[in-house]
This record gives sequence, C-alpha cells and structure tokens, in this order.
Amino acid sequence: MKRWIHASIDEGYTTFISENDLPEAVAHFVDADITEIDNILVKDAVNAFFDEYKKFPSSRTMESLDIKYDEDKGRFYRKYRPFVDKCKELAKSINPSGYGITDAIDLRMRDRLRAVDYNFPYGWKNNR
Repeated sequence: MKRWIHASIDEGYTTFISENDLPEAVAHFVDADITEIDNILVKDAVNAFFDEYKKFPSSRTMESLDIKYDEDKGRFYRKYRPFVDKCKELAKSINPSGYGITDAIDLRMRDRLRAVDYNFPYGWKNNR
C-alpha cells in the first residue's frame, strides 16, 4: 500500500493576500477612537474588507476547499482579526433611541459592522 506524504509535495499555494498591506481605510478605522468613527469611515472600511474577501472563491463551491488557498486564508484571518474585533465592539455600542434624526444612519452603520462580524471566516484561524 502506498502512502501519500503531504509535506513532500509542492502544493502551489496562492499569494494574493499580503498580511502587511492593510487597506488605508481599514487601518484608519482600527487606529481611530470610537468617538471619531462616522458612517463614511465605516462604509469605506467595510467595502475595503469585502473587496479583499471576495478574492476567495465562494464558500458554497468545491473550489473553496482547495488546499492552495490555505496560506492566504491564514494571512487574511491574521490581517483582519483586529478590524473585526473593533467592528464587534462598535456595533454593541450603537443603540439608536428611535426618536433621533440620525437613527437611520446609525442603523445602517450598525448593520455594516454586524455584516463584517457575520461574514468573517473564524474557521480560517488554524490555516497555516
């Protein structure tokens, strides 16, 4: 019976995610104080996050299970985890009263922040 040794084969991993190259909007969001964050900053940071997340194949396809994406998944997780933690913290602090003029903006901002937390691939933590 033959054995397949995983370590001896060059897998041809992809390298389309750079761990050190954080988008400017996301870096500004992470470094900003909670009182400085507004709807425009949230929108730009969330859009930058999803632009990079969409580089991966859809999780509903068999291609997403391909081993060649493992290292990029790990880099993506390490790169965006502080951003997701800040989004989660900020989403908890937004509680519109129901009587304010800016409640619609607050709700939209909270929905964007929750979408980041909901779609973040926590399962990629252990990839390389």
